[in-house]
Amino acid sequence: MAIVFVGGIHGVGKSTFCQHIYERTGLQWFMASALIKAEMQSAIAVESKVVVNPIDNQELLLRGIRNCMRPDQGKALLDGHFTLLNAGGEIVAIDTDVFVRLGLERIIVIRDEAAAICSRLRERVRQDWSISKISAHQDAEINQAHAVAIKLHIPILLIDAFDANGLEKAVQILVA
Repeated sequence: MAIVFVGGIHGVGKSTFCQHIYERTGLQWFMASALIKAEMQSAIAVESKVVVNPIDNQELLLRGIRNCMRPDQGKALLDGHFTLLNAGGEIVAIDTDVFVRLGLERIIVIRDEAAAICSRLRERVRQDWSISKISAHQDAEINQAHAVAIKLHIPILLIDAFDANGLEKAVQILVA
């Protein structure tokens, strides 16, 4: 099983992107948060998007992947994060070893304007986020994605959210 990790911060449009890829290619699609929740219901504080224990959650993710994926299934999308906000609101990078253990084939990072992400989060979780905090979080997410790609010697593709050309490029890469 080859995993294509689709990263980006909360509210950037990862799930929408993965849904479009699934509809165009039929590739399996897993959400890291859903796998973690399936392994332990209380792992994530649902409303706040604050991660209770990022280290334990990553072990749950690895277990969830092992439980859901079969080696004969080909490629699959895994929608998740390279960084998270801890209970104190600080940006925490997911250890690169987690991504090594996932055995990623490729990374796709979805990015957008911080103001647009703030607007979506306001609608989705009814919480105001500062543009500067979103911008800093997105920068950290992209930097950590690059660090993971370098460590694993795998390609990384940055795609602007809701960009039809970027989506088409991703489809072509994924079905090749």
